Amino acid sequence: MFIYYILFKIDLSTSEVYRITILGIKGGVGKSTTALSLGKALAMNSKNVLLVDRDLIGYSSYIMGIRDKGILAKVVDDEDNFGNSYKEIAINEGTLGVIKLFGDGDRFQDDIDKIHKNKYLMEQFSLLYKRFLVYRKYDYYIIDNPPLVTSNSEVAKHELQVFYSLFENAKNLRIYITNYSENSIQNTIDYIKNIEGNTTYPGIPLSFIINLVPNTYDELQHAKDKMKKIISNLNIAFGLVIPLNEKLINFSGNIVEIPIPEEINELAINIIDKKFADHKILSVAPKSLENILNSNSVILIEGVPNSKKTNLILNISKTLNNRKKVIILVSTNDRIYDIFKRNDINFINISILPKYREERFVIKNISDVIKLSKRLSNEILDEIKDIDNPAIILHRTNDITPASNCCDLHAEKNEFWNSFINYLKYKKNSQIFLICDKIADDCDEIKSFVEYDIYTFENGEYEIRDIL
Repeated sequence: MFIYYILFKIDLSTSEVYRITILGIKGGVGKSTTALSLGKALAMNSKNVLLVDRDLIGYSSYIMGIRDKGILAKVVDDEDNFGNSYKEIAINEGTLGVIKLFGDGDRFQDDIDKIHKNKYLMEQFSLLYKRFLVYRKYDYYIIDNPPLVTSNSEVAKHELQVFYSLFENAKNLRIYITNYSENSIQNTIDYIKNIEGNTTYPGIPLSFIINLVPNTYDELQHAKDKMKKIISNLNIAFGLVIPLNEKLINFSGNIVEIPIPEEINELAINIIDKKFADHKILSVAPKSLENILNSNSVILIEGVPNSKKTNLILNISKTLNNRKKVIILVSTNDRIYDIFKRNDINFINISILPKYREERFVIKNISDVIKLSKRLSNEILDEIKDIDNPAIILHRTNDITPASNCCDLHAEKNEFWNSFINYLKYKKNSQIFLICDKIADDCDEIKSFVEYDIYTFENGEYEIRDIL
């Protein structure tokens, strides 16, 4: 593979860098059009902007005129025409560039797994991304995302590591976008609390945007009244209510034609003028059980078989009951069901059939692993389809993780938990607790897909450990 070598001509230590991350809980709410119009507005004010397209659909790249694969797919396919994954236009005295990092749909998971297992490919991807990050001295980096991204999501983890290896003091400005649906607004608020309460990278919640609001006085006023309460309660710098714009719905033109809502223009000016400067930059949140329970995270609770995992999960369940959270217990045996009943936990039980537990020993290939994972997650989703924001407790992971000798056991477990966890999170905004007995490396394969690892000891104490 031909690879470019980077000559760092920019003094990164003295560069003031702003990273603007566009976030939301669902597709179709305007994340990508907001990223593009904000980038264009900043460039029109003589700023150099790089939009990093982390979305798996690659809409921002498409509007910019990029029709080639993303950088990740090209590294995996041993291609070297990386320049075709980047486009830039001059606007006034500024520039707007777009780098297509992913954006090749369903192949993403296979590609990311390959670079995780191949040190050479990982180094090539990292080096290429760094090259584009310093192609010129950018004033702002805008990060476009798929729905429900956290710093531990596969689309984010490695990109963040590479970015902050260059710009360790970058200021992270987070923009959250929702449509006008009451349910979406509330779920986005919960998502914000999760991100801001458990932030891994310092920054501020810059803006909350209610997009696609019907363009009538009553609807707009209702949205504005709601917005005042939201930004006050969440300490967000700017609240934007953007009316439905027919020109932006399913926009398929090019970047020159994309309209900039006046609210986005005002936001760009506020960013340039640093009107958010009086907002305290949030540092990395201290890890505590209270903070964790306030978030919709994926949480691993592990420990040797005779540690006090059950005591901890009972205490957590009582707290969730007090908060009126619906608990879904996915159990592999009657013992945990009986314990929950004896302790007066209010929960809904989903029992995993013995046949399912047996099938994990006779899997024939990786495709069967994914099918088994999807079947289990769909059974759970069918049971909770009418429940909003549940807490799902799976006890025990050891009883359902693949254990066939068909193929590499590490690959089996990795594919199973990746598919199971991501599918549940994608389909249902929920907390997920995974209870695992630490037997050999049974719990280790799960750690790549969780936000928190709580290790329990035989004396009843526990430790919240870093995910490495």
